[in-house]
Amino acid sequence: MPTTTDIAKALHIHVNTVVQRLVRIGRLLGEDWNALARALELQLALRLRLLAVSGPGA
Repeated sequence: MPTTTDIAKALHIHVNTVVQRLVRIGRLLGEDWNALARALELQLALRLRLLAVSGPGA
């Protein structure tokens, strides 16, 4: 599992920025956003939204 330091290096941002963004994600999506079942729900919702916006043939 990558650390916040690993993520910050990969994104070329400060580690505090990573932490702040993760806190904000938790506030927006609920604290359980990274639990397996919830993460699957979010991933499916995002994929369905992408299909709805771009259409099935895109």
